[in-house]
Parts: sequence; C-alpha cells; structure tokens
Amino acid sequence: MYTQSMPREIPFLKSETGFPLLLAPIAGFTGLPLRTLCREYGADFVFTELTSTNAIYYGNKRTLPIIASAPEEHSRLSIQIFGHDLKTFDYAADFLTNRGGFAGIDLNLGCCVKKVLRAKSGCYLMQEPDHVQKIFRLLRPKIKGLFSCKIRLGYDDHNQNYLQIAGLAEDEGLDFVTLHARTRSQAFGGEIDYAAIAKAARELRIPVIGNGNVRDQESLSRIVSTGASGAMIGRAAIGNPFVFQSLKAGLSGKTYAPDRAEVLAVLLRQGEAMISFHGEQAAVRLMRKGLIPYLRGFAAAARFRERLARLENAGEFHEMCDDLRREL
Repeated sequence: MYTQSMPREIPFLKSETGFPLLLAPIAGFTGLPLRTLCREYGADFVFTELTSTNAIYYGNKRTLPIIASAPEEHSRLSIQIFGHDLKTFDYAADFLTNRGGFAGIDLNLGCCVKKVLRAKSGCYLMQEPDHVQKIFRLLRPKIKGLFSCKIRLGYDDHNQNYLQIAGLAEDEGLDFVTLHARTRSQAFGGEIDYAAIAKAARELRIPVIGNGNVRDQESLSRIVSTGASGAMIGRAAIGNPFVFQSLKAGLSGKTYAPDRAEVLAVLLRQGEAMISFHGEQAAVRLMRKGLIPYLRGFAAAARFRERLARLENAGEFHEMCDDLRREL
C-alpha cells in the first residue's frame, strides 16, 4: 500500500459552482482546439485523447500532437495513457514527466474499442486486477502530480469488479477515480447504473467522478444525487463546448443557451484552430466528424451537414461558414 505524508491538492474540486465538470478524453476529438473552448465555457478539468504507451516507447511522432498542451491549461490537464506492458508504462511515465506541461496522468481502464482490447489494454485490464495493481505501483512513485484512472463497471454484466479496481486505486495512492457506469459489453448504450456510482462514492475515501451520458440538467442531477465529487462529460461536448456553461448555469438556478451567431463564431474558431494546430489536410478530416454537432438548430442543417461531411479543404470550410452566416 502506497503512503504519503500530505495529500495532493486536486484543483478542480474548487469549482465555483461547487460541483466540478470535467471534459472526458475522447480519441479524435479532445485535442487542444476543443479543450481550449471547453475550458473557456466552464470545464474545470480536461484530458487529452488517450495516448498509447507503446507509441511513446517506440517514438511514434504522431503521438506528439496528442499530448501537446497550452501553458494556460497545464494546471487543469491530465494526459490519459493506455497500454499493457510494464516496460512501456515505465518509459512513458519518465518521458511525460520530463516533458511536463500537465497536472496529472490518467490511466485508461475503460476503453472498449476493439483494437485497444486486442492489445490487452483499456477495459481488458479490468480482467487482470493483479496486473492493474502492478501498473499502479509502478507509476505512482514516478508521477509527481495527480494520478487517476478511468474505469467501467466491469468487462461484462457477469464481471462487475469496479469496486475491486477502485479499491486498488485508493490503496496504491491514486488521487481520484472516474467511473463510467456501464460495462464494456454495453459500450455507449444501455442504462447508466447510478447506484454503482453512489456505492463507489460511499465506499471510497478518494473522490469518485461520475461518467456516462451526462448531457443535460436531468442527467447531471442524477450524478449529483449519487454523492460523486464531480461529473465527466464526453460525447455531449463534441461540437458543443457550451454544454459546460449551460450545465453550470442550471446548477446555479439559471439558464444559458447560445444563440446561432455565437454558435457560428465558435464553430469558426474551432475550425481555424484545428487548421493551425493539425495542418489543413489532417484538420479537414477531423472537421468532418468533429464539427457536425455545431449545425444542430440551423436552418437547412441537413444540407450543411452534408457539405461538412464532404469537406476537402480550408477554403470550402470558410465558404460554408459564410453561407451559414447568411442563414442567421
């Protein structure tokens, strides 16, 4: 069992609303451009896209943009990693610590994407609690800042060992646990088990962050009622950074909804930031799926979604935004 003299400060627990809202790590979406907007609209803490320890170990240059960060987010950012082999975790922890630019490292134990599972990573590891404990014990002394993990209920309905894995996290000195209250076999469908979040929040001494289908005031209220220390928002933030401000307004008994002009301005900002950050070719590919939700509520939204899905270059993106402006 890991011991330390003083508990680490968890900055997002000081949310002005009293209930922190975190941006989930989502592959292909939560790069620097979206994270920047989500922080501006009220996200208390953010995570990078999940990052392979194998890619770090073998020096894959495509990993560098995934872990790139801006100075203004360093105190509110964790880098999420996934892998299986201890040697790659060992190397990745040293590499990331030497590189800096973040407040913590988060271990992915919940991803249910097939290629991640085939690599015995993500939620696959929940079947190997002894190995998970070894990873915790290896990484905790190396990570000077926050160390957390994101888990699911279990690999399937018959193997729901979230309390065991969360208990190991607590015993080995992790600072908080995020629980996506579905199993691996449920993926992103099915009901959220709010009772499981409540049970984890009651039984653990470290903070538990509730996750799963948080997208409106009703779903957030259900997370709040579990006694969790915060909520993590994932897919609802794609093309909708406004969700954080909207939910925070609701927590304060107020309302907020952006008008079409504000939505268009932020759509344009994210698109231009993606071009600047990723380069035109890569950005256009990412825009085709990452920006479509912004179009919800616009006149002729279906026509603009089709244009965005077929986007070929930055010029076409700016032309589309000009046409959207005429629809306001």
